[in-house]
Order: sequence, then structure tokens, then C-alpha cells
Amino acid sequence: MIKKSPDTGLNILKNMYYDTGLTSSPYALKALQEFVGPKRIVFGSDLPFSEKVVSMVTNDLEKYEGFTKEDFELINYKNCLELFPQLQE
Repeated sequence: MIKKSPDTGLNILKNMYYDTGLTSSPYALKALQEFVGPKRIVFGSDLPFSEKVVSMVTNDLEKYEGFTKEDFELINYKNCLELFPQLQE
């Protein structure tokens, strides 16, 4: 049994990364934005399991009015490059 406060669990969750695969509705994006902010959200599409979803997720992200252009760039690729710097050109 872990004997820590609920804040410990919330801090762990707030330091994780979340992807947009199959969860790009405005409600999910708003919840993620408020909980962790755009620096902890990465683009995800669940490809190849759901090939048609890639364009849907991209469209949902572009239509969501809560993200700035800079936020969208973080989510689209910059956060992933922070996680995997070896993939930078």
C-alpha cells in the first residue's frame, strides 16, 4: 500500500505525456489542456490500427480554438523531439 497524499498521484499524472490518438474531441483536448498543458500533449493517431483517424485527429487539432499556433507545433512534433532528440535532423 502506498501511503502518500493524493497530490503525489496527481503530480505523477501531470508529469506524464498524453497523445491525441482517438481522443481529439474538443472536450478531451480542453481537459488535457487544463490538466497538463500543451507541453505534455503529443500527436497520436493510432496508425495503423485506425488509418482513417489520422486526418480526423489533425483536423480536430487545427479546429480546436484553445491552442495557439505555437501550442499546435508543440503537440504536432516539438514535444516528441524533446522526448526523442535523436530524431532531430
